Amino acid sequence: VALEATVTAQDDPTDAAALEAELEGRARVREHYRNATLVSTHEQLRALDQLLDHLDAHDRRATLFVTPLEDRFAGATMGEDTLGRRYAALARKVNDHADPNLQIIDLDHPLFVDAHFIDHVHLWPDGARLLAINLLHELNLPLAQRPHEVMMVHPEGHDRSLVHRVSSGYNEGGAWLAQLREPEGVAVTDDGTRVVVADTQNHVLRELRGNMQFVETIAGRPRQGDQIDGWARVDARLFEPRNPELRGDAVWFIDGQDREHVRVLEDDWVRTASWAGPTCASYLRLRARVGGIWMLCDDGRLLLLDVERHRSRVLSEVAMSPLVAFDLGPQAVYLGDVDGRLWQRELVNADSAEASDTLELGSWELVFRNRGDDLLPNGHRVGFPYHYDELRLAKIVDLRFIQRYGGLLIADEFPLNAREKSLESKWTERVHLRYFDLEAERILPWLKPLTHGDGHVMYNESVEQYASYWHVGSMAIAQDDASMIWVEHKRSRIVRIADGLLGVAKTGNHHTKAITVPILMTIASVGPKVAAQLRPDRYLDRRYEPLARSGPYVALLLGSSLSSMSDRYSNYSLGRRLEQELQRDLGYRDRVRLDLFQMSWGASSFGENINNLVNWMGTSVPPDVVFIEAHDFGGSYLRDTKEPGEVNAAFAKLQRFAERYDSLVVFYDLSSMESNRRDGMRSTDANVRQLLDKAEQLGFVVLDPGDRMLPHLLTYSPWGNQPFDDNQHHGSTWAIDITAHTLAGMVAPVLREFFVDRVPARLREVDPAVFDANEGTRKPLRLALDELDLDGVELPEVSITHVQTNYVNRELQVYVDTAGLGDAVVNQSWDRIGAAVVIMVLQDDLYADLAESLTLELVEFSNYDEYGNGVLSSANSVWKRRFDGGSLRNFLRKHAR
Repeated sequence: VALEATVTAQDDPTDAAALEAELEGRARVREHYRNATLVSTHEQLRALDQLLDHLDAHDRRATLFVTPLEDRFAGATMGEDTLGRRYAALARKVNDHADPNLQIIDLDHPLFVDAHFIDHVHLWPDGARLLAINLLHELNLPLAQRPHEVMMVHPEGHDRSLVHRVSSGYNEGGAWLAQLREPEGVAVTDDGTRVVVADTQNHVLRELRGNMQFVETIAGRPRQGDQIDGWARVDARLFEPRNPELRGDAVWFIDGQDREHVRVLEDDWVRTASWAGPTCASYLRLRARVGGIWMLCDDGRLLLLDVERHRSRVLSEVAMSPLVAFDLGPQAVYLGDVDGRLWQRELVNADSAEASDTLELGSWELVFRNRGDDLLPNGHRVGFPYHYDELRLAKIVDLRFIQRYGGLLIADEFPLNAREKSLESKWTERVHLRYFDLEAERILPWLKPLTHGDGHVMYNESVEQYASYWHVGSMAIAQDDASMIWVEHKRSRIVRIADGLLGVAKTGNHHTKAITVPILMTIASVGPKVAAQLRPDRYLDRRYEPLARSGPYVALLLGSSLSSMSDRYSNYSLGRRLEQELQRDLGYRDRVRLDLFQMSWGASSFGENINNLVNWMGTSVPPDVVFIEAHDFGGSYLRDTKEPGEVNAAFAKLQRFAERYDSLVVFYDLSSMESNRRDGMRSTDANVRQLLDKAEQLGFVVLDPGDRMLPHLLTYSPWGNQPFDDNQHHGSTWAIDITAHTLAGMVAPVLREFFVDRVPARLREVDPAVFDANEGTRKPLRLALDELDLDGVELPEVSITHVQTNYVNRELQVYVDTAGLGDAVVNQSWDRIGAAVVIMVLQDDLYADLAESLTLELVEFSNYDEYGNGVLSSANSVWKRRFDGGSLRNFLRKHAR
């Protein structure tokens, strides 16, 4: 500083004196920040304690927030380590009160660039406005306008990145300051209010609590590995802690270079646990469950530690194959072995008051044999859900029981196929999440619904690898809301996502062959099945929400592939993007949460959309809002409603079903986005326009975004894809993004008014039988299987990929492509083949519990559409039958023997 002032003084002594005074002032400010200490004798800290105590005692709500600092000043004065420590210490002061009325929020973020600052802490108007917007959002106050996402420290949404640094290291503080080094294990309370991470290579335990905005160190000294008991953050030393488990407020964890110790953090004190009875030479996993602490040894034994009595016993001797993971449900313990198999053993006397003494395990039962041929079977119409014998696990790295569904979530680490050894640590995106439905014996994905429907798993050709959304790491489940905490191993990243089966249910993707870039498409068509059979919507009120939202309200989007895919990247979904846009708009401005479910149907016509609404209303969550797509591709939108009477009948049906829950119906016209052999942005077909005019006359909302989007061609041109193939016509990814943004802007004001004082339809759900006078006399076709003994019966094998189904007016229509029957055509009669198909469909089809009649037709197709389905209009029928309940029973008794 002195040298700089001296050099300047040679030019202008007056300016030099002023500059020297300014630099001297900066030096004093920097020294003030450098020497600031958070000790109990500090007057400002004592004042903070008194303020917090006063607020706590009088049950007053208060929010403290960390103000932005100029990055250049903070870096030169303190560095990230000191700044992070101070923020964590302030957060600890507030969080130690354990009062939900008191919170501290982190608003010191890199989005406040140096140009926003007048000096090290004061902001110019642009920066002050940015701070005000973020503070209002964190206080959960409605904003007058929706901000851009790049303006927000914590963007709107129920899923959140709790820590997000691409580098490894050690630091405390907020999401952008905190760093971890190769963490191995995470624990979360059932209510999700506390997360504990084993920061293994930093030799410490870390914690997030309250609003989850600050990372605090709760035990050990960073980078000082040892095994010393004592005060958690003062004397105690840890050595590579792993696999933390929460039992009440106590944290149990594995410690030591060889994983040879079990240690406990309780009441700010770390102790090495000791007890009478068997121990492990090396511990693999801990679970704090019924009876005490369950411990899996590396030799395969399973021990149970009675915490109060300080004694352990062996519950299970050495397993038949080395075990790698386990978890407990209310009735059984579930175990995964090194060969990827899943076992269960019944919990005997688990409900006893003296469970630790009387609890025993039943016999070994093999749940999953792991004999599938592929880690991820895929191909035309091949995808989730898989049966147990269709999919193989590579390496079980964790296993969690999901209480609300009664199944198992498996983290499966795929092997690295490339020969380059250096990729072992660098190519970490290879963990795939599999949900095992124990009752139905099927395998589902566990995912966050993305605009890019196949983004959760893609194929990386350069390393011949299935690339996952999840990097190598650790997981835990907050059972009350089924949200998953995922901690990555190689980056400082912690994320929390909502119920993964809700994510599956909201997808509306389907298979197609009309794409440029080949994609796996493994989640096509699975969404409506999960929505109807597992009903994750029942738990929408029990979802983690960083900020409280009203509702949640449910929207159902019914459309064609124009709403769910792009010709370049397959399942790139306008429906998913529309949900994101509406969640942001309604969340920021109105504090409303909207969840959108989607059903996609190839080239879906007006009549098919109405029929799909009817089908949905009979099986799934009633919607508050129904979005119905309109298009004019090839004149197909009106193919089943050509006559005025047919159009009127379809509208009458739509009105009748919308009135059940006074649902808002919104038509949206995608004619301008479709681009067959040309760029998009053309006007709507006259016949479709007439239908939409009629919809408006009937009081439905109609959105025509074409004129609003036309100016965007100056930036996003060409609008659609230039077709590489005659049949390609779906919008480009940027067209889908802008269309969703435009539609959201058009409909959000309507929804905003519609949701005022509205009770969500899902909270008023009644049995569909209430709306159907004939429901009491119905006898679903699936009942025919109850009277059929299939033990030892060998029927022809028919692949589900060659079977097409449709459900209309309580009739299940089944078409079988004879090209896929193979030898069965020669060796079996049509009747035997028909019986095999009927049994397969009745066991698996979503609408088998609703259908009262069934039409079965075996056909020879000469043409196939873009989705790989046979074109019925040009097919040759070789065998056809129509059944009601009685005739179907007789048919199966005769031919399924």
